Amino acid sequence: MAGDKRFNPEKDTSTEKGLHRRTFLKGMLAGGVVLSTGGIIAGKLMSSGGAINPQKAYLRDILAGDRVLREREYVLMSDDEKRRLLAFFEANYRKARKE
Repeated sequence: MAGDKRFNPEKDTSTEKGLHRRTFLKGMLAGGVVLSTGGIIAGKLMSSGGAINPQKAYLRDILAGDRVLREREYVLMSDDEKRRLLAFFEANYRKARKE
């Protein structure tokens, strides 16, 4: 069978070995191309996504938070409100200690 290219250890010739080696190397080359292309694409995606200046973003968040704090109105608690809140915390603490 001249067209039969299956590996036969009894008829092992150097051309058959080279054929298997060549197929293996072609597969490795194709895999390397796929991996390197994927790496290049991932690198481009990461570099385009990292274009945000972290210091500006941080300052933008801080300034927004400061504005919210300035706009809030704080009202002092009365003495009665303080006593009731303290009693509430003490009762919860005692309840937790019993469990």
